Amino acid sequence: ESTFGSGNTCAKKWGSSRVYENPDSGFKIITVRASGSELKAYVNGLHDGCATADSCSITPPIDISGATPVSLDSLRIGLLDSPGSADSGFASMDLAELMIYDTSLTVQEMDRIGNYLSLKYNIPFTVNTNIRSATRSAPRNFKGGCDSATVTKGHTAPICQQNSANTCAATSSSIPLSFTSADEDTDDVYKGMRISLSKGGDANDGSIKSAAGQTCLVTGYTASTRVATCDLTNAGSYGYVLRSENADFTKGDDALNPLNVSVMVSWAPSWTAPYYAAIGNPGDVRELVKVTAAVVVGIEWKLTLERSLGGSSGSTITESNAKALADVAKITYSRSYLAILNGVYQTGDKAIIVNDILSWTSLPVAYTNLYVKLGGNNKEESISVASATRVTFTLNGTAATASDTPLNIVEATAFNTSILASGDKLRVGDLTTGEIVQLTGTCSSYSCPVTRGVDSTTAAVISAGTTFTLIERGTDFTNPVVLNLNTALVNNYTTTNTILADFAWAPQGVFRSGKNFVGGSAVTYYTLETCDRTNTPFEYDGPIQLTLGNEYLKSPGAWKNPFNADTRTSGNAFWIGANGVPDSSSGGNGRAQEGAWIELRGWYLFPTDMIINSTDTRLNGPQIERNLNYLLVTVGDRDAPCQDPTSMGRCVDQKNTHRETALECGVVSTLTGYCANDYTQACKCTNGDACETDCGTGTTCVAGPPTGLDHNWYYKTKPMLRCQLPASLDSRLDLNIYWHGIKQSLDGWIRHQSPIITGVKPNKVSYVGGDTLTIMGNNFGPADAWSKTSGYSANKMGSVQLRGPSVAVMCMAPAYVSSKQIVCKVPPLPLTRQINYDKAARTVPLRVYVHVGGGSNIVDSRAMFTYDKVPGYFACETKVATSLDKSTCFQCCRSACIVNEFAEGAKRGGTTYTHCDTQCNKYCGLSRVQ
Repeated sequence: ESTFGSGNTCAKKWGSSRVYENPDSGFKIITVRASGSELKAYVNGLHDGCATADSCSITPPIDISGATPVSLDSLRIGLLDSPGSADSGFASMDLAELMIYDTSLTVQEMDRIGNYLSLKYNIPFTVNTNIRSATRSAPRNFKGGCDSATVTKGHTAPICQQNSANTCAATSSSIPLSFTSADEDTDDVYKGMRISLSKGGDANDGSIKSAAGQTCLVTGYTASTRVATCDLTNAGSYGYVLRSENADFTKGDDALNPLNVSVMVSWAPSWTAPYYAAIGNPGDVRELVKVTAAVVVGIEWKLTLERSLGGSSGSTITESNAKALADVAKITYSRSYLAILNGVYQTGDKAIIVNDILSWTSLPVAYTNLYVKLGGNNKEESISVASATRVTFTLNGTAATASDTPLNIVEATAFNTSILASGDKLRVGDLTTGEIVQLTGTCSSYSCPVTRGVDSTTAAVISAGTTFTLIERGTDFTNPVVLNLNTALVNNYTTTNTILADFAWAPQGVFRSGKNFVGGSAVTYYTLETCDRTNTPFEYDGPIQLTLGNEYLKSPGAWKNPFNADTRTSGNAFWIGANGVPDSSSGGNGRAQEGAWIELRGWYLFPTDMIINSTDTRLNGPQIERNLNYLLVTVGDRDAPCQDPTSMGRCVDQKNTHRETALECGVVSTLTGYCANDYTQACKCTNGDACETDCGTGTTCVAGPPTGLDHNWYYKTKPMLRCQLPASLDSRLDLNIYWHGIKQSLDGWIRHQSPIITGVKPNKVSYVGGDTLTIMGNNFGPADAWSKTSGYSANKMGSVQLRGPSVAVMCMAPAYVSSKQIVCKVPPLPLTRQINYDKAARTVPLRVYVHVGGGSNIVDSRAMFTYDKVPGYFACETKVATSLDKSTCFQCCRSACIVNEFAEGAKRGGTTYTHCDTQCNKYCGLSRVQ
């Protein structure tokens, strides 16, 4: 604890969160890492957003490079500046602990030591949990996509909030964030995160379209102006062609040939088909295709394609190029493409034709916030669009009859009839009901040969000046659109370029007037998410998953619930059901079947520096065993007293129901990546290391996390742990995973299924009580839950309740036999009117409820028994308030009692009447019941 600087000095940051620290407030965990001629220091944790601490462009609080060993040796603890004498320049400070190592620690090791000190001294410390980082030191769970990471600053705010310059303006690729909420410390902070836009309405005059609903990936950030580089057009998003659906590499097939229309790819966007794509190296001439369907198959996507659009040549991708995920195997996606119908587009042109812009059916005259981005063949530009119109022509001269052909057609937009080709279809007049004509040749001096009334439309008289709209050219395009640009093209484009086109609406900042917008809403809001939920694996895969049972002991063909849930999980909660069978639909929260096995699997389950050796893949191998020394999995949580590291009394008490219970666990599999030259070949070496045994000499293994800036992901096997649940577990508990003491908690993940009653014996008992009731079923919990000395809280202790419409009593002396059987003593039927009394059978049915761990069973016919030979007076009303009421009750009771006694043969003889008087006095409250 010291006074060692103020303001923007070396103590200003605490690492990942990049917030200013008060150097005079409390103890700090300061890490100083010297390596060669460099020295870096961090306060209360490491930064995130970079691959490693050594290559990170985020400047740490202390950053020295090019120093000599002598100068580094001159560093002193508590030294404020270069001392002029032995008694000057030192801080007044307290030092709690100093740890010195004889080697330069890895980033993960620095995190682990800092976490240890944080727990020991109760000092805040931030470890690297960034999934985009190759030095992540903790397991991470992402709940159906993105999770709130402690080391990043995701937030929601209005565009341009409190920008004092009052000139805040956004484009399709530059989004000014909030000066109030966004980080100003570093240009790297948001790189790899995703922005989603919301709010903001259309302009009343139609000139501005709401940007809400768009999303983009942050590829750059300028901290001084709070501007994120984030392309809302999403142009350039790509995956890799892996193979055609029926390709057989063992037979020498290519991964793709020009005839294949069903193709497996590594990634595809979540757009609604149809959309477009270009296959090949983005810098070369590519094949243009139309995606008509896309479905997830395992960890791949299957696309159905229309090939060779726009006159492009069909692609052939060899097996070796596909396996190496080479550039020629890239498939780049787009919502549209540049339709070069005839000739070229030249630098300076201000009108272009694109295909079916965003599937619009009607177009406004003008926009002020629409952008189009063109890209391909090493050409790229983003242009503001002034207006959008259809490709139209008009009938020149006099009217045409229903049989006239050719037709005299002239241009109505920037393009004349020279762009038309044989086979083109034009809609006459109304775009919904008008006649369709089809060209049978090229137009000459505006005279266009056509077939009238095609596609089941009716040929009709066409008035002079009637509009003809180009609607189709074979499979190449439908409903092409003319974009009139605010600025001229900077590139030339020819038919050999295959140029993709995408669109975006620029968001609106706080300086727009709300009254001019629909609903009075003008301001676009943005949300920064800590991961890219459209990127693999978040788009299709589950978070850390759990499966349960002993199926792994059986042969694969006998598996009832095989451990292969690697795609599209529905939720995080893990329900433990009867006999170890998981039940994800259960809503109960009762006790567990003890001794069940669970498996934990997830891409981010292990830290990134797991020791993996491709020559030792045995489950009991020394490399795996070394990691097990640092693994702890627990079930439970810590109440407030136990979170204080100095208060250990009740936390280690075995009767404390809040204690964490350690599970017996083993590593089943580590992350299996793929060889850099063959995505089909699995490898178990650390990410980026040469993996000779698995991949061949000099070839590396790709087994690290994705960067967040691309969709290159094809891991083969998730890391997996197998753990056995102990006999005593409470309900709705946290599942905690520790690596080297760094903890990841999955809140309430162990949710045990409620007790289940499958039978009750005997099904009839005496109404005077005393019979032993045996309850059979499942999930009755461990023996501890039924022991008064176990420390379980009253609301979670085991108990058996007997209920009916008129009664609720506890079964006496419940005893735990096993998690499948409970026994107890039945109490007497309470002396009160039983509204469900069966006079003919002389029975009263009751329901049985087993309560344990805060949960209870659902009652059906199997969870019921009856009191038998119940006297008829239990049908008499006992809610008596006056003497007259009591007299009425007594008369009813005495009459019913005498009838029952004589029906059973008057076994009491001369004492029958006295017996009935005594019983009815008790029943009606006319005498004290002893």
